[in-house]
Amino acid sequence: MSAWTVIAHAEVGSVSSVIEFSSIPNTYTDLFIQFTGREETPFLALRFNGSASGRTTKVLNGGGTSVGTFARSDTYVGSNLASINNGFSANSFSNVGIYIPNYASTTSPKSFSIEGTADNNSTTTNFLNIVSGFWNNNSAITSVTLAAWNSGDAQNPLVQYSSATLYGITKGSSGGVTVS
Repeated sequence: MSAWTVIAHAEVGSVSSVIEFSSIPNTYTDLFIQFTGREETPFLALRFNGSASGRTTKVLNGGGTSVGTFARSDTYVGSNLASINNGFSANSFSNVGIYIPNYASTTSPKSFSIEGTADNNSTTTNFLNIVSGFWNNNSAITSVTLAAWNSGDAQNPLVQYSSATLYGITKGSSGGVTVS
């Protein structure tokens, strides 16, 4: 049986540019982050060990009635967020799940996948993103930073009540899952 353990939880009290999980122990097999947030710009940035380089992603996205794909290799990893500047409803928050298998490995590359939604209580401005990516680095992942991204390397504030929970997943032999 595999087990999911809460390693840490963070919630934005007023306004913060980032949510960071640091000193992640190497005692788990995989990591999972559940992020719920809203921000001033429409994209989520993800960094491993403080690095904005070495990532490549392929994104499948849909908004309203259109579907598209694109590739990225910069700070933005491809998950749309409910955005104040894009006119999203006042209480509309996005939900993003980030899965990082084999995070403690010291070989490269490390894969990750992201599934995210941005819902504006409307059928024309809802977004769904599915991201497949890898980080080309030999270091074990010991910290993960989530930030709102605008352009280049700019970070914009996450709004109050944005939150993230970091889970450690330990593989088991029975295939069952427990959460502690």
